[in-house]
Amino acid sequence: MSKVLLMGGSGFVGQNTAREFADNGIQVVVTTRSISASPVVEGLLAYSKLIEVEQCDLRNSDQVASLFKKHDFTGVVNLAASHQDATSRAQNNEIYTILFNCLDNAVATKVTRFISASSMAVYGGTLPPFNETTEFPQVISYEGQRSSLPLPEFEVRSKRIVESIVLDYGTPMALATGSGGPSEAVTIPPHTLEVANLRFPMQFGPGYLRMGNPIALAIHTAAGKIKDLDQRLGYLNLPIIPLWSTMGSLIPPIYVKDSAKAIVAAMTAKTLPNKIYNVTGAYTTRAKVQLETLYKVAPESVARIGINPEELTNLETDLGTAPNLIKQDLGWQPSFSLDQAFEDYLQWLEVNDY
Repeated sequence: MSKVLLMGGSGFVGQNTAREFADNGIQVVVTTRSISASPVVEGLLAYSKLIEVEQCDLRNSDQVASLFKKHDFTGVVNLAASHQDATSRAQNNEIYTILFNCLDNAVATKVTRFISASSMAVYGGTLPPFNETTEFPQVISYEGQRSSLPLPEFEVRSKRIVESIVLDYGTPMALATGSGGPSEAVTIPPHTLEVANLRFPMQFGPGYLRMGNPIALAIHTAAGKIKDLDQRLGYLNLPIIPLWSTMGSLIPPIYVKDSAKAIVAAMTAKTLPNKIYNVTGAYTTRAKVQLETLYKVAPESVARIGINPEELTNLETDLGTAPNLIKQDLGWQPSFSLDQAFEDYLQWLEVNDY
């Protein structure tokens, strides 16, 4: 894999993915709408000569075409998202424009692999087990059933649409009807694009503070970056304690640096036997143990956080999200223990004012 385009590479997962590619000796181009000096851009450029940063508005088809002509990309990683910040359909639909622009140019320039980051949101409205073969109903409803992932329907559908678009571009075209005669024969170009969607759970890392991830909120509190954790609202505007004890403990969380390693593993594998992969951590889903681990790693955080671990659930939940396929096909498995992830996260916060 000689050069990879990283869509949405300025986010925290993107930054770590760019560094992971460079650590593996792979050139990577990160796009940004504004090339003005910023800690993110400066940090990426200083990290390795294998990392390039290009100003490109991925919503602009001409700019995207120029980017693909300038660079001989062999792979593309999609980390772009819009639904978290969208306040209108027009804002949310930008992701579809971005996706089609990059996929069309990937096909035109004979890029061989396209990896897209998805999430466990696709399982919203369904019942466990949540694995790569789960079938999604057309109607998303939480009435009359106890779904384990009661997520907003808008978010669920947005994620499923992105997955479907990516999978479609990984499928060779075939005409269902004849052309009307030999003189009107239609020639379809050979198919070259291999695709895969990686489904990540509620990742934790600095970028997930604004998304209300309970572990991220706790670690930022432990580092003295925020205060009054017990009074804060997390994902879906839920109070932190019930959030952490329910949705936050349903699926093993994953540290963003392990997410980056999974993306690179998918991009560099010789083949992708499957097109959908769950990517989860190996950590306990017991919220009580997660907080106890943080207190062990950072004893001084007990007073700052002020939550008794006994207030959090100690139940272990198995919803069938284990990353068995990606381990079997690509040999990937989490490299950070929960202790190591917390320590690394806190060390990052010591030198970065996020």
